[in-house]
Amino acid sequence: MEMNETSPSFVLPLHWKAVVLCDGSRFDWHKKGARAARDREQLEVACVYRWVFRAANSRPEQFYLYIGQSGKFEERLPSYRSTNPAAGSTEELLRREMSRCEEQGGKVDLEFLDLGNPLRINGKLINKYSLGERDVRVMMENISIVTAKADGIKLINRLGDNTNEVKILNLAKKIVGQKGFPEASRLLKGLLDPDTRSIERK
Repeated sequence: MEMNETSPSFVLPLHWKAVVLCDGSRFDWHKKGARAARDREQLEVACVYRWVFRAANSRPEQFYLYIGQSGKFEERLPSYRSTNPAAGSTEELLRREMSRCEEQGGKVDLEFLDLGNPLRINGKLINKYSLGERDVRVMMENISIVTAKADGIKLINRLGDNTNEVKILNLAKKIVGQKGFPEASRLLKGLLDPDTRSIERK
């Protein structure tokens, strides 16, 4: 369906909040953990997040992004600090970009999507509590990505990584590495078999 002048238009404003220490100072979350428990507690959330890359001497509006989502960000964060991420992984991509940015005098900051003002989308309440639902997080992550692209902001997300085919392939590789091919074949057959899925949905 083509858009025309009478097509409905809806603008969803997205607000991002910098993740800083309780005293208001910035912190390199991608390098280490904060000392104070109260600073670390703010990471114990389900969230949509973005890593913000700013080059040296750039204006505030000049930056590029990686956008993601996590049900337990405090458990996700250590993977971004890994000094030996798996080859070809998202973590390797980000570690390389973080290092390149900082080596050139830039900074890497962490921000969370701020849903302090609740909203409804097709009757579904969207607030900081509903981010505990994976479907809501993925929806808001995708809205954030689409919005950034529409605003002309550079993204380093490999958007193809979000396709089901890529996710299943990565899962298969992980299971083969942990349990061997026969066990991986059995588990994936159960995962992909239509009859099995129909039973699980009941």
